Amino acid sequence: MILFSGILYQFFGKRVPFIILAFIALFDALLLFFIIRSTQNPIENTSRFSRTRGTPIWRLLMDPYVMICAGALTMVQKKNKEN
Repeated sequence: MILFSGILYQFFGKRVPFIILAFIALFDALLLFFIIRSTQNPIENTSRFSRTRGTPIWRLLMDPYVMICAGALTMVQKKNKEN
């Protein structure tokens, strides 16, 4: 993709790679919108009680792997603030 952008920049100017990138992003957003819209069933999504229930935060915090990750992130943040 970088080579393609470089060629576009060299032959057509600064704007063309960004315009093509914007059209690709727009095309991707439109496809995503139509795919998500076609997979949802509007009858099931009307009731707010029909959602699946998530895991409570206290139960997640009791998980040892989550505790290790949270502790590591806290230590990294403390180390960065000291510098």
